[in-house]
Amino acid sequence: MDLVKGLRLTAILLVLGLAMATPAEAGPTAAKCEANKLKTTAKYGQCLFKALVKAAKRRTDADFTKCDSKFVGKWAKIEAKGGCVTTDDDTSVAAVGIGHVDVAQSLMPPMSSVSAGSYRTCAINRLGEVECWGSHYNYGDPAPPPLGTFTEVAKGGWHVCGINSSGVVECWGTNNDVRSSPPAGTFTNISAGNGHTCGINSSGTVECWGIGTTDSDCSWGNWVCGQASPPAGTFTEISAGTMHTCGINSAGAVECWGGDDDGQSSPPTGTFTRVSVGYRHTCAINSSGAVECWGAGTVNTGIPPEYDQSSPPAGTFTELSAGEWHTCGINSSGAVECWGRDYYGQSSPPAGTFTEISAGTTHTCGINSAGAVECWGYPSYDGASPPAAPRCWSKPLQLVGKYGSCRLKMDAKAVKKGTNPDYSKCDAKFTDKWARVASKETESCPAIADLESAFQAEVVTYTDDIAAILVATTTNLSGMASFTWYQSYAPCCPGNPNYDPGAPTEECDSYSACDYPGIFAAFNEQMSFEWVQAHNIVAFFDAAHPTYQEWLSMYANKTIRLTKGEVTVDALIVDTCGDADCGGCCTENSQPSGFLTDIEYWTAVGNFGSLGAVAGEIAFEILE
Repeated sequence: MDLVKGLRLTAILLVLGLAMATPAEAGPTAAKCEANKLKTTAKYGQCLFKALVKAAKRRTDADFTKCDSKFVGKWAKIEAKGGCVTTDDDTSVAAVGIGHVDVAQSLMPPMSSVSAGSYRTCAINRLGEVECWGSHYNYGDPAPPPLGTFTEVAKGGWHVCGINSSGVVECWGTNNDVRSSPPAGTFTNISAGNGHTCGINSSGTVECWGIGTTDSDCSWGNWVCGQASPPAGTFTEISAGTMHTCGINSAGAVECWGGDDDGQSSPPTGTFTRVSVGYRHTCAINSSGAVECWGAGTVNTGIPPEYDQSSPPAGTFTELSAGEWHTCGINSSGAVECWGRDYYGQSSPPAGTFTEISAGTTHTCGINSAGAVECWGYPSYDGASPPAAPRCWSKPLQLVGKYGSCRLKMDAKAVKKGTNPDYSKCDAKFTDKWARVASKETESCPAIADLESAFQAEVVTYTDDIAAILVATTTNLSGMASFTWYQSYAPCCPGNPNYDPGAPTEECDSYSACDYPGIFAAFNEQMSFEWVQAHNIVAFFDAAHPTYQEWLSMYANKTIRLTKGEVTVDALIVDTCGDADCGGCCTENSQPSGFLTDIEYWTAVGNFGSLGAVAGEIAFEILE
């Protein structure tokens, strides 16, 4: 799966804040509005996870557009009914959901190796299992790859061979001329040609099987050219084509054997680091990093086999792959460059950087820097259409989606009841399912248990993050806070009912008191002087969560219990402190604890007798 493409959706961003309301409405109206918004958010998260489940079942990229279209505007409609806050900061929590879905999907292991054949392509994912796609065109490898893990895979004409994790070669597909019947022993490198296969065994020597063990009839269609009759000596790399094979020996020189009618088996002198065999041409990267080619295609007549496939560009390369009548390589910048025939677009690579490249007959595939397979060229047989997910990865993903949905439903239920979410039912329901999936897939995907653990941990993190916003997680938060006071109706303000021309002016001069008499962040109307006198109210500031939106979700309209000496006061948190209003005084005054309780003048005088007690620190506990 293209991990990035599967997540390129238009994010719906929303805020899960507490309601702005009048004091009379602060209970039921605010709670109802908040609960409705949060339940909608939980449903949106469920929709995202269900989209992942559907993608896993269909082996396609996840499509979140239906979730977007279904839920866009719902939060605004809820807010329009009243009781909810709508600010310019309405940009947060759906992004949390989308971000976690991004992480969950990115846990899918990317591909580590790819091999393109005639109409079919195979690759190894990071779990080590082989994935193949495309048509077998009525020939060869129609069955799924064998179970188990592999370190190398090589797609031939109508067969596939790979080196399993034990170093043993396994082949499947057409077995004409025993091309799919490998010898015993362990191997380090393998390459499948059109009708034969060659590998480097653990001793460093080359062994071949299939067509061409002799040189008896090298005519077109027979292809018995000696391509499966390797020379003696040790080799470090091997590449098999249709009628010839080449390898790099332990001295770094290229040796070739088999058909040589176009000079494809007559390599230049020098040392090389990579070699790749095409239909009737060969290319290699020399020790300077430049590409050298020989055989057919040194000129472009437009008539097979002359398509410039043996005329490489200048520059240095790190990887190379020769196809039938075209060649592609990865240059030193990581970009793919191709040359030769381009009738089907096989020599027109996409932009971006790549780590591996494989040229087939009429298509080419590469692994990009994100670990995803990208293919280009002839699409009719789907060899250029990589699958979305590994075979054994889709079941864990389905389980992730259902487990995530269960937890999100618990979040929604908690909002409705005003309690903390209880995930125990989800855990009890899915614990055994995780174990069963892991057990069933152990043989085909040994790493699946680790993968599922990563998925499960991600779902837990995601739903915990949502729950932190859905539910009042600050309830029973306690500690020490810096203790200061302020006056909502400062007597230095001429328009206030308690105006005193002789009153100190610090509140008015330094703290903008005259701009906000009776104005509190928790309410949407000005409170009277009499109301302020009659109620225990405070402003509470948390330096770790200094934004207005965080304060709305965590502290607004909650009761705080303050204790100093013999005095205990329960007050309503109606406001916060804004650093922007006083040049950073909120954060500064909250030290060393990081919390600041700014008690209103009348609450201080009415409970502590004077302002003398309002200094230093005070013990606090958030009750509800």
